Amino acid sequence: MVRRPRRFLLAFALALAALAAVLWRAREAPRPSVLLVTVDTLRPDFVGPGYATPALEAFHAQATRFSGARTPVPLTYPAHVSILTGLVPGRHAIHDNTSPPLPRGRTYPLLAEEFRAAGYATAAFVSTVILRGATGLDAGFDAFTGPEAAEPHFLGERETPAEETAEAALRWLAARPPDPPVFLWVHFYDCHWPYLPFPGDGLRPPVLAGADPKALYAGEVRRVDAALGRLLAAVGPDVVVVVVSDHGEGLGEHHEPGHGALCFGSTADAYLAARGPGMAPGAVDADVRSVCDVAPTLRRWCGLPARATDGRPLDGPGGVVVCTESLLAWREHNWAQCFSASDGRYTLVESGSEILCFDRATDRFEKRPLSAPPPEVLERLDRALLEARAIVPLDGIAPAGDFVLTPYGAGSLRPTQYLPRPANFALRNPATRLDWRTEFERALHELADAVADASPERIRAPVAALEALHFREPENPAPGLVLVEAYARLGALTRRPDDAAAAARWGRVAFQAGHRSPRLLHQVLASGLESGSGEEIRLALELALASAPLLDDPGVAAAVRAAARLAEEADEVELDAARTALQQCWERLDDTARARMEPLRQRLEG
Repeated sequence: MVRRPRRFLLAFALALAALAAVLWRAREAPRPSVLLVTVDTLRPDFVGPGYATPALEAFHAQATRFSGARTPVPLTYPAHVSILTGLVPGRHAIHDNTSPPLPRGRTYPLLAEEFRAAGYATAAFVSTVILRGATGLDAGFDAFTGPEAAEPHFLGERETPAEETAEAALRWLAARPPDPPVFLWVHFYDCHWPYLPFPGDGLRPPVLAGADPKALYAGEVRRVDAALGRLLAAVGPDVVVVVVSDHGEGLGEHHEPGHGALCFGSTADAYLAARGPGMAPGAVDADVRSVCDVAPTLRRWCGLPARATDGRPLDGPGGVVVCTESLLAWREHNWAQCFSASDGRYTLVESGSEILCFDRATDRFEKRPLSAPPPEVLERLDRALLEARAIVPLDGIAPAGDFVLTPYGAGSLRPTQYLPRPANFALRNPATRLDWRTEFERALHELADAVADASPERIRAPVAALEALHFREPENPAPGLVLVEAYARLGALTRRPDDAAAAARWGRVAFQAGHRSPRLLHQVLASGLESGSGEEIRLALELALASAPLLDDPGVAAAVRAAARLAEEADEVELDAARTALQQCWERLDDTARARMEPLRQRLEG
């Protein structure tokens, strides 16, 4: 018989003990159910006794509220990716609402994927097309419910009212067996513009139509509060609950009615409260925090594996500095990028070449910049901003795809990147251009209403306003991109060739401004064809051939139709354009299309 060395037996025994410990810990790992509620555009200073939010106030009695919470980006899609991963935009590479969908082969998981891997039942109920499943945010969810996009973003965001979203989530909860535990994400969008009147209920007074924007906004907060109250009443005391907003709302502060362009506290401050292990009921934590802290907190509380993250668990010390970015004005208008860094006491805001410092201890809403901020504060916050802009995406920059055509910059207007400071300083400060932006957004809203009414005369008024805005700032790419779609809709209603020709011309303007997407290319071809003008068709086809890698199947089909139309002309230049187009597109046609186009090909080659 072979005798094993004693030290081998000791090592084997130790390994068995270690394995047993791991299995015991796994058996004893906490597995509470989780309710994550994200409230779009909720300012933390609009919650409290003066604003008639009894459900949130009752929740505060059970939870810890984090009064120093900030968002890394004041836009819905990227901020939610940060909430669901614990990563800042520089790392997950989602910077605005029309960034590409989350990459399929990404190296970082979403919370739902982690919870499902841990045996949880997972469901999401979202209230806006901005967070639709096509973004990739549905990954890991057994059930994912929300509106889907049917129109370009600027022609109206589909929204589900809070009461309907809450009702759908409650039905899902009621149908669940006691096991396994659940991870439920519910998203409310009502606090986002447009603000609708609130009819009131027994606990919350109404806000009538015609009230000023702040009052209407407060009414939308009450609407969410009522829906949230139903959700909180349906979950037991052992359920972990986190309520967090993705960002705030300008409401006219710093001349910003909405959010997304600037990085002051009105839009960078976020609401955050949590009920879970280590949270003192009724307590207020004033440390600077980030919405990125939600993911590492839930991982810790629910026994999920720890991961590298930009956030910190909420049951530990707060962060030193939280940085916020907005690339929206740069991508949409070719203005400067904006940033801010806050340590809770001081905030440094950089908008193009303007850099301001605020003392939040005496100026909570960042309205009075310090004339002589402490040098050590400036150095610390500025260093944090520079470090944040040096972050490299985990999975590189995602390639451009066929995005929804929007004023945010469809396709690859420019690769997502942080500009060097000298280049950023040379661009216009968005804070000085908000009057122009307000006019632009007003025209978008009028256009959305007119398109919904299918009214050609109503469409022409915002179209004229957008054209005037373009000529005031020819280097600003946003109006041209919208005008492509606007004239295309107008042409579809009027059947006038000059409207279709205008859509094709504005499409070329958008391409010259740097916009690139298959949808835009197809729109230029389709509008050129509808115009009936040989010159417009030829110019559209030349643009398509110069951008051939962007041609998708509908674009190829449109290019072939354009070639066929040109082949009917006797002009040799147009025949050459048709011949080139057919040669480049031939390999991408299916057999049926080739058979249909064969006579045209033989004629052109002959």
